[in-house]
Amino acid sequence: MKILWFVVELIATEENVTSSFASTRRRCLEVLRGFGRVGVKADIELIRVNPELKMDAAVFENASLAIVGKMIFDFSSIAAHLSKNNIPILCDGVDLYDDSVVREKAIAWADYLSFSTHSFYRPLPDTGGKPSFTIQDIQEGPVQPISVPGVEVEVIKLMWFGTEAEWESLTVAVKQLKHLHEYSIEILILASAVPADLVASLTEQLPSNIQIEQLAWSFDLYTQRLNTIDFVMLSYAPSEAVGEMMGDPIVSALWQGKMVLACLAWKGHPLQDFIGTTDDIADGLRALMTRLNSVATLIDKGQLYIEQWHSLKAGTLKWIEVIEEVTQLSLLGENGVEATVEGAPEEAFGAAGAVGNSAGNSAENSAVEAPQNTGVKLKMGAMNRHTNAESRSEYVYIGDENSDGADVVCDLKTLSKFQTDTADEILSVDNIDQFYQWEVGDVLKSWARVLKPGGALVIECADFSIACEQFLKESVAGGTANTLKQIYGDPAQRNPNAHPKWGYTTDSLKRLMLACGLEEVELQTLPDISQVASANRIRMVGIKPQV
Repeated sequence: MKILWFVVELIATEENVTSSFASTRRRCLEVLRGFGRVGVKADIELIRVNPELKMDAAVFENASLAIVGKMIFDFSSIAAHLSKNNIPILCDGVDLYDDSVVREKAIAWADYLSFSTHSFYRPLPDTGGKPSFTIQDIQEGPVQPISVPGVEVEVIKLMWFGTEAEWESLTVAVKQLKHLHEYSIEILILASAVPADLVASLTEQLPSNIQIEQLAWSFDLYTQRLNTIDFVMLSYAPSEAVGEMMGDPIVSALWQGKMVLACLAWKGHPLQDFIGTTDDIADGLRALMTRLNSVATLIDKGQLYIEQWHSLKAGTLKWIEVIEEVTQLSLLGENGVEATVEGAPEEAFGAAGAVGNSAGNSAENSAVEAPQNTGVKLKMGAMNRHTNAESRSEYVYIGDENSDGADVVCDLKTLSKFQTDTADEILSVDNIDQFYQWEVGDVLKSWARVLKPGGALVIECADFSIACEQFLKESVAGGTANTLKQIYGDPAQRNPNAHPKWGYTTDSLKRLMLACGLEEVELQTLPDISQVASANRIRMVGIKPQV
């Protein structure tokens, strides 16, 4: 089968081909990536369209279908050539057209129509009785760990993006935020084509508790800076200009692990149950900051929804189904769609957290499958803290490149080698303090991702408050070396894992675990350790909520 696929913009980089148009990326380039993963048997010619495009007659030969992505100018002359050569035309994303004249012409020359799922706020155009399909956008990139601010933060970091048309809503939001006296606010503004005088005017009017950073919009910058903020702020009604920048902003933010605080105009969005909506940004932020456990749970549920409807696998399946219905030809040979795509391994679609098949030593490769088994327990940190050898054998020991004797070597911040909802228990012994305070929240959320609903995260570490008391006692006696080693690590050990970056008390560790979405967090007695040693240490247990 030969398919001609027309788009308005392509950008060639050293690594791949991309586009500044979200519709081109999510409704063409991601689709082609999915086709490649499952072995679609078709000759697909990607054609960049411009008003002066002249096409060789040979291009039309033996073509079974022409797919036309969102156009920003009249495509009628090329469509006439396609019709002359008896090539059926599927006009994709016709609901995304801003220009009503161009949209009506597209509906006129198309044989088939397909609609997006992120223009929910716009009534679907009249199809004139032509066959039509709804095809969801494919969300770009792997799902990211859930991230919410800590309960003790004093500065809330927001992200706002948009164009000049949305700018007035930002000025209104800033006026509302000046009443949020209990926090300082930092707003990262990613703006497209906003005049400098508007930025200057906003800066002059800033209340004392608000600071802004304004940068030019780019999709790469957006994805990079999401890691540095707490919430995404949508202070304006759904906008097609913003949609063309990034697709559905709610889907995009939730997929990146961030909560969205939106104005009431976003009520009615398919994911409205997983975000915050408000008519006052300040009140909305107060509500989110007092319900951080619920915020993390909502993001998790939103990501599950996106995985079901907007993943590379789901989108690939839908596109194959539509193309085969239109052409009455198979893209996958005799086995058909379900057998080929459903039978493909999850890692073929870049599924988040999927266990890969990379080469390595046999111990690592065999251990990495363990999280898929029933009753598995993972342990990281000190191997010899417990004296009971039988209890140690219950665990799969995971470590990084600096760990000795690990069954599985992986990134301890993300546990990326382990699938979601697969472990009954994760035991962390003396390694929670190996992470910086600004990153530990994301680390715990990554660990919780691996737990089954109802699974336990057990964290053991030194009690920093006890260590401080011991330090004061030792200083009176004229010696502090032992306690300093507890706080800062033994300088005789050159292993980075032996030197803490932060300290925890019973209260601060409990607050951290609650803020990361765990429930029923409580202090437990340490097993297999003397009462004296146990008094200097913390064992905190939290449960992953049932979804």
